[in-house]
Amino acid sequence: MYKIHLPKLNRTIETRGEITLLELLRAYDIPLANSCSGEAVCGWCKVRILKGLISLHAPTQDEQELRQKQAFGPDERLACQIWVEQDLTIDVDYW
Repeated sequence: MYKIHLPKLNRTIETRGEITLLELLRAYDIPLANSCSGEAVCGWCKVRILKGLISLHAPTQDEQELRQKQAFGPDERLACQIWVEQDLTIDVDYW
């Protein structure tokens, strides 16, 4: 089981994997902005990775292009492009 820690919400959610972070948050009714349904087009599902960033898989080509266009910080990733394969601690400015 992988654990996703959401400190601002004082919650921890779990999954066995094989799901994107966006899908997982939706499954637990945790609000995360998005308009492209996970196609790496809108950039609204940007999350800040507080713990676990170094071990994450590299950004997809689509994510990399959007990161450059929108000037993401080094600790920011798209939830729709992160496959949950490890424990993470994440944050979003509006939580």
